[in-house]
Amino acid sequence: MSELVGQFLANNSGPRNNGETIVKLTVGRTSFLDALVPAARIVPGSSPKPILLNVLISAEPERTEVLATNLEIGGRFTVDGAQCDVAKQLCLSVRRLVAILKIATEDLVTIEVPETTEDAHATVCVGRSKFKLVTAVASKFPDVPAFDATAYHLIDAASLRKAIDRTVYACDVASARYALNGCLIECEAKGLNFVATDGRRMAWQCIAAEAVEKHMDRNSDTHIVQHAALELVRQILPDAGQAKLALDANKCIVRSNGATISSRLVEGRFPKWRELLPTTTKTKVASVVLPVAPFTQLLRQASIMTNDSDDRGVLLTLEIGKLAAHAKAAEVGVSDVELPVSYDGKPIAATFMPSYILDMLKSLPQEETVTMDLLDSTSAAVFKTGDAFVYCLMPLTPAR
Repeated sequence: MSELVGQFLANNSGPRNNGETIVKLTVGRTSFLDALVPAARIVPGSSPKPILLNVLISAEPERTEVLATNLEIGGRFTVDGAQCDVAKQLCLSVRRLVAILKIATEDLVTIEVPETTEDAHATVCVGRSKFKLVTAVASKFPDVPAFDATAYHLIDAASLRKAIDRTVYACDVASARYALNGCLIECEAKGLNFVATDGRRMAWQCIAAEAVEKHMDRNSDTHIVQHAALELVRQILPDAGQAKLALDANKCIVRSNGATISSRLVEGRFPKWRELLPTTTKTKVASVVLPVAPFTQLLRQASIMTNDSDDRGVLLTLEIGKLAAHAKAAEVGVSDVELPVSYDGKPIAATFMPSYILDMLKSLPQEETVTMDLLDSTSAAVFKTGDAFVYCLMPLTPAR
């Protein structure tokens, strides 16, 4: 591929007939899409600032990046294998670019743009097809932070993905309490705490991480990262590798796999989440180990007979040798489902919204187990795994 790109540049360099110098960026279609698609997820669907509907392509002989921002979240994505003879920045519609590249079949893409004119046209060539796109003024594109932090946490990418998967669903994206719109990240010397809550449930995942240059939280209750930013971070993480995460007073920035995601922090103070954890002794709690996949099946079957228009939920009853799920809805019907379990204590029952438990179970490996602790019908249920994950869920008020 590199030989093909080099030959193309050699045969197609230099000024046009009118003497105007043309800058050529040549890149593989697949690697270009790998940078443009995540960038497109950041670009807003509409904006009073039209330049935000574009991406900035920063091309240099040594490195080419695609930059995107919506002023809250920014991203920088490296384009592998791109070649450009001189440094040039151009601002193009990401929607048009992605559409052109997705429908094309040839792998070699060339973008030609005048070297000295900022506000002009760029010609995108793919095989025998040519597309002339209007360019915006690159110098007006907002700044997108690069990862230049010297103090950060070094994290295994798989662990960071796990922490995001197991917490972001508990954020309250519609709450007027902005602190609940995101996920709290607490930095410690040897790990990170990810915590999210919507007031009815709370998810907490602790993961191992190495603090570089004493990267620690001094105001940990204010380092709340937008859930949308964390979902973008999850998408850039490789299956194997590491990630760098840095927090300061205003932003969170993550670098991994040739991509950088930056996000303004959510304003407000996070609830004192450790105070929400149940403090009852084990002797008072009914505890049972549940296989994730069969427990998921139990809830899905029972929830068939729930009604979205009310909040009666599913009644879970823990009895000797079994966990029973009961649901009833007017004009719908009744469901009774049982799961054999190892339990020999007193019967205990509580009603929960099945979707809230299923959200948690989706984030766990289906072949593993989760421990459920129940105190009574009005206290929070606690779900725990062996890898430092805790999920607290308040039951529904019993129907009268």
